[in-house]
Amino acid sequence: LGGYPSGAASSPEYEPLAEPGTGGTVAESLMLDGLVLGRGHWAAAYRQSQGPRREALRLLCKSSIVTARELSDDLTVISQEHIDECVSIAGEMLQTWPLDMWARQPEEAKKFFEARLTALYQRKFGEQKG
Repeated sequence: LGGYPSGAASSPEYEPLAEPGTGGTVAESLMLDGLVLGRGHWAAAYRQSQGPRREALRLLCKSSIVTARELSDDLTVISQEHIDECVSIAGEMLQTWPLDMWARQPEEAKKFFEARLTALYQRKFGEQKG
């Protein structure tokens, strides 16, 4: 039976990678590109992404703009609009410097990102007041 306890392979509750007492949370997480992805919105966005969007999300994660906790936490809830805004900013960042440069300078990456996000929100919410 390949190391599975008797009958466990067909049991939906059986989590072969789960640590005892964790309720299966380790097995529910997925490792992708060196990142631990839970079931929250950031993780779902990362899993579903490809091409330039994946590269932009990788930048957000590797520079800790999106934290490891936000990625691995099953309960992270973020609007799709905010995720798209962040991906758009990260895409701009990648036009300035390659991913490895930003990853080596996470504080600089965060400053650049926060300045762009602040400007975006000032435009967005300034127009609504108008």
